[in-house]
Amino acid sequence: MSERYEYYITGDDAGYELYGANWLAQTFTPSTAHTITSVKLKLYRYQNPGTLTVGIRATSGAFPTGSDLTSGTTNGDTLTTTATGEWREITLTDYSLSASTKYAIVLRALTANDTNYANWRYDNAGGYSDENEAHSGDSGTSWAAQSGYDFMFEDWCDALERNLTTSIGLSTTLAKVGTFVRSLTTSIGLNTGQSKNGTYVRSLTTSIGLSPSMARAGTFSRSLTTQAGLVASLTKDQDLTSWLCVASRDGSSVKTRNGTNWTTCAKDDSGVAINSSWLAQFDNRLCTLDYENSGFGYSNVNDIVANWAAPKPNFPNLPQRFTGMYVGRDAGDDKALYFLTPIGVYGLDVFTNFLFPQTEVTWEYDSTSGKKGIYWRGNHYIAVGKGIYQITGGVATPIGPDTDDGLPEDMQGTVTDMIGVGFWLVIAVDGDAGKKSSILKRYLTGNHWHTVYVGSVDTPIRALMWDSGTLYFGEGSNVKSLPFSSATDNVAKLSTHTYSASGDLIYPYFHSEFEAMPKVAHKIRGVTQDCDSNDTITIYYRTDSTTTWTELGEFALSPRPTALPFPASGDAVGTSFERIQFKASYARTTSTDSPKLESLTLEYRVVPPVLWGWDFYVNARTSGDQSGQDVINALKTAIETGTLLSFYPDGDKGGTEYFVEVSRMPGNESGTDFGQEAVYFVSVQEVID
Repeated sequence: MSERYEYYITGDDAGYELYGANWLAQTFTPSTAHTITSVKLKLYRYQNPGTLTVGIRATSGAFPTGSDLTSGTTNGDTLTTTATGEWREITLTDYSLSASTKYAIVLRALTANDTNYANWRYDNAGGYSDENEAHSGDSGTSWAAQSGYDFMFEDWCDALERNLTTSIGLSTTLAKVGTFVRSLTTSIGLNTGQSKNGTYVRSLTTSIGLSPSMARAGTFSRSLTTQAGLVASLTKDQDLTSWLCVASRDGSSVKTRNGTNWTTCAKDDSGVAINSSWLAQFDNRLCTLDYENSGFGYSNVNDIVANWAAPKPNFPNLPQRFTGMYVGRDAGDDKALYFLTPIGVYGLDVFTNFLFPQTEVTWEYDSTSGKKGIYWRGNHYIAVGKGIYQITGGVATPIGPDTDDGLPEDMQGTVTDMIGVGFWLVIAVDGDAGKKSSILKRYLTGNHWHTVYVGSVDTPIRALMWDSGTLYFGEGSNVKSLPFSSATDNVAKLSTHTYSASGDLIYPYFHSEFEAMPKVAHKIRGVTQDCDSNDTITIYYRTDSTTTWTELGEFALSPRPTALPFPASGDAVGTSFERIQFKASYARTTSTDSPKLESLTLEYRVVPPVLWGWDFYVNARTSGDQSGQDVINALKTAIETGTLLSFYPDGDKGGTEYFVEVSRMPGNESGTDFGQEAVYFVSVQEVID
């Protein structure tokens, strides 16, 4: 019998294609020295990939190196076409493996191509400790690894061979049953005979499930004259790897798997290309929508290579331009297909009824609205001009960067793309003429937008894509990228993260709860990390409608640098403001660290208006033509009235007028009560300024 040594058979999420120069490998480290006689790999095919060759190679670091130490082949054309794969045993020339030494299983299909290829099943959960997959696009000259990915494999040794012991001069005959037939290596002088009988047929009982495809980085040498509508990855039963499908508003769409060979994507039942501006994967079909008025097409189930179903050139019949298409969920939490227009969102009831009901999400005609829609983390997000609607449970809430203070004037523009990365909603804002485009992010449960990237003037950003910790975006005629981890929201926790030499963080305007009251800012305090004389954070501020920044000072110490006082002007210490905004400018000297500002605290004082009060005497005695009782009655009326009284401190009604109330009962001379003629002491007080 045979004995299994090293193996990884956990997870089994999807398949990775191999053909031509695209080779795959999996590292393993024997815990026990043994002679490897075969490997079992979980494989499946699309079309006819031809002969598959597997070899065992030494490693350098995490990657194969050198030539095969041992190898074997199998007929790839006899593999299953079912995406769950089959365990295929491949016989190798015997080779002794050393314990605690890392080796690599290297698999290739040299005569296969991008329409006839094999797939090796893998797990993407990172469960095979200290080992990794590797992939090469140049026939093993160079290798790369996808973090957390491991291929399904088993390392086998023929136990009969390993346990066979004889003495010199003995003749040993070995009979065995099964397909595990090996050439036996014996001691000098032995005459070893071997026969075999029977064939084992293996049957799989695993069920077919939905498996994600693995995306690989590449350069696609195709120029588009208009922006791409959607990059779609289509999962097929026979092919769980990725197609890159690109739709153009100019007309048809194209697809590729390697960036070099491009073929028509959307087509009719005769194979003729059809207009295709927007793409979406729905109900195991790739669907396409034209740019204006009507034109809908769709592929066969799980197949975009064969001719598509007969298109619907007059559906949906709507006198509008179509600005996008996406898959979401309806009120019953069922998957649904939607398309966007400059006046709102419509549903697409397709494949049977072909209806396009208008949803309740509508707005006045706006040529900049409806550029993008996505369903992410249980919510619909619809781009509406400069804003975004988040739709949850039938309630639309504005959450776009146009809320609150909005974007600075030089960054204002239209939301043209949105993607979800981890728990961040990431958007592209296409700046208007003469303005800068930008990329912003907002945490799922947050209330504020954070700047990710700001471009140059008149270089639009209209497309975003994220893959394996990198954010790709189109800016003008270029494709750019920057690190954007989904593993943590704090990039300071990533040792591999690189930092810019400098950068600015602009905070939202600070609005006090005493919004209408005058205020005076006195100090700004910070809590920092990694600040010193070389790695600093400079704080700037601007108040009210001022557009220029004023430098306040520098944090060059951690964790609690000296508070920065607001400047004095003459005898006045502090800066008056109604609202105030801060900017932190970071500067560093190393590429692997950065000064960090953990908190920023403003010390300010609310300055309420001054309310004046007056004390004076009133002579309420009869004298000449003055009636003391009339004066007393006037005082009584002033005390009892609910309204404020006009008051002129200098007695001149042409002077400054104050509005006051009597703040206490008038006092009178000893021995008299109020109402008797006397000289009364009166206090009045301003209530409002």
